[in-house]
Amino acid sequence: MDAARSWIGTCRGAEVLDLEPLAGGAGRRRYWRASERGGSTSVLVQCAAEDPHILPPALRRVADVPLHRSPFVEITHLLEAEGIPVPHILGIDEDRAWLLLEDAGERHLLELEPAERMQRYSELMPLVARVHAIAPSDATPFQRHFDAEWVGFELGLFLELVPKGGLREAAASAFAGLAREIAALPRVLCLRDLQSQNVLIDAQGSLRLIDYQDALLAPPALDLAALLCDSYVDIARSDRARLLGEYAAAGGAACDAAQLSLLTTQRKCKDFSRFRTLVNAGDEVRYAPAERRARASILDALPDLPDSQAVLRECLPEVLEACSA
Repeated sequence: MDAARSWIGTCRGAEVLDLEPLAGGAGRRRYWRASERGGSTSVLVQCAAEDPHILPPALRRVADVPLHRSPFVEITHLLEAEGIPVPHILGIDEDRAWLLLEDAGERHLLELEPAERMQRYSELMPLVARVHAIAPSDATPFQRHFDAEWVGFELGLFLELVPKGGLREAAASAFAGLAREIAALPRVLCLRDLQSQNVLIDAQGSLRLIDYQDALLAPPALDLAALLCDSYVDIARSDRARLLGEYAAAGGAACDAAQLSLLTTQRKCKDFSRFRTLVNAGDEVRYAPAERRARASILDALPDLPDSQAVLRECLPEVLEACSA
């Protein structure tokens, strides 16, 4: 990593003493914390391309965009301009696909004690409402839509786990109806992967958002389902209801129980398929709890599905059993 140390030193005007690998998520990006002489730190990101098999078609189309024009860079500037707390970009190396970011902290929302985490969720809800209120522009996220193609693609990853036959056919038909209903809902700017691993507490104790490069126009319940039905933490129904009330009180976009159930079902089916695939690939210890939470969230959401999704409500428990066999 000598080349990285040299480049970071040039960007920062300070000698880099250490590069510490940081844990990442399920994606292919890799992270290091750079410690500089004088005590400052920054974060190096290796922006490796994701597996196209798990990406909706709309996200595959940006694979060849130069890094300085990439959605992550563009959306970072957009959110910064709106006063949303995201890491500042300190440097870009196009040839080596390196980004150097402001160090947004070491503690994720996931890692906090439950009482402190709930307090931080309360701080987060007005911030989510502010993101959802950002006015449309020509920026990339406003050109992406959580339409039937996108929703159907994500649900298709789940269907790959279902044994071929009548049950898969029934699930596919029900999912097509789910995709149509979700695609017809009003849309706002959503970050798409807003969950406890993507909210940091910085050195000053403030919230910072990360991993928002896939932002798009979607029903507000997409972010709310990802955040409040998180596969990495347990959030009680009572806490979820309280936080939804705080989101609404902060001016959040309209989102009723049926919409939240629709998006929770869709999002957690997507998550379940991803975690199940990782568990089957040998990451049992790391992802098995997340798989179980995703499954529980799906089952918990079913009673609130609208009557238009009665077939899905009936078949999904059996489908989950078949996927887990």
